[in-house]
Amino acid sequence: MTVSAANTNIVGRGLGLAFTSDDASYLYFKAEAERRIAKDAPDMTDRDHCTMLMICHMYACADPVFGMNSHSSGGFSGSQAAGSTVYSLEYDRLVSAYQPAETDGSEDSVIRCDAEMPELQLDGAEVPRFFSED
Repeated sequence: MTVSAANTNIVGRGLGLAFTSDDASYLYFKAEAERRIAKDAPDMTDRDHCTMLMICHMYACADPVFGMNSHSSGGFSGSQAAGSTVYSLEYDRLVSAYQPAETDGSEDSVIRCDAEMPELQLDGAEVPRFFSED
């Protein structure tokens, strides 16, 4: 999936979005969302979806009731954490579940910080080596 105005409209279907590819607010939101995901999870494979979630979140921030904990409209009332949207919650869930690629943790690639301690060679005894030096 690629980040596009049409795909963002699909991700944010609850917002009634009508972004176009040359919409100034869409272009701003897209650039800001890409900057955020690059900082939060640079090697994430699901970056496009997270970018569109962040675009929807930033769009929802323009709602006048966005910062409120609870609101009511006619017969409906609801509450949520101030500053959060379903889009930001999903973004946070995906980013926190992201695990960067682990480096090889085999013992031969690890060098202990106390492997070389020449200051302890006062008695001439050999300092023990914990890993082989192949």
